[in-house]
Amino acid sequence: MMSIESMMDMSRQIALDAQAEDKEPLDRITNFERMRSIPNLGDFRPAGWRLNRYMFCDKGFGDEEGRCLSVKGLAEICKANPDRGYAIIEEGQFQMHVGEFVRDDTTEAEFESCGGGEDTDRPHVWIMEGGVA
Repeated sequence: MMSIESMMDMSRQIALDAQAEDKEPLDRITNFERMRSIPNLGDFRPAGWRLNRYMFCDKGFGDEEGRCLSVKGLAEICKANPDRGYAIIEEGQFQMHVGEFVRDDTTEAEFESCGGGEDTDRPHVWIMEGGVA
């Protein structure tokens, strides 16, 4: 299992790399193959995109009945919202937080500490199939 410090260090480095490479959330996800190209932004929030919500997702090893959103469930959300962008914003060994972004021309590029599910000041949402927990 990865320590919180290791995950935060990894996220910071991923964010710096994402900024240097001008990465943005991926939109128009209509199939599983395109979903596999969702970029990892870490704490980086690119200009022109506003984080709408967080989704706690399984990395593909869990079942449909688990607490995390399954890969299939994430694919269904992405397909149903082609105008929204998706990016990995925090990653652990078995799960990840995927951010759903909306276009917003008023936002500037920034870095944000993502920290995890206990932070109630952020628009964090635990999404499970069948509804929001």
